[in-house]
Amino acid sequence: MIQKDSNHVKRSKKKGAFILVGFILLIWIFLYYIGPWAANIPMVRPLLNFVEENDIDAGAYYYTDVEEFAEAEFAINQSMTYSPKKN
Repeated sequence: MIQKDSNHVKRSKKKGAFILVGFILLIWIFLYYIGPWAANIPMVRPLLNFVEENDIDAGAYYYTDVEEFAEAEFAINQSMTYSPKKN
């Protein structure tokens, strides 16, 4: 009969819990520190200003069928389909 190493199982569970907590902490740090800091980067600020000035719901582009998103998706698909091929 094969016996499982109970210490190995305990270490595996502890390692998994540690990794889970680490990822949750990493997401929290990104949302509350890195994300707001990135909004002040000179290249990003004009884009955020444009979105705010035009009252654009940026989340709607992902979750709904907005006409602008459909046009952008069509253009991207066409450029990928009909792009020049390498020989």
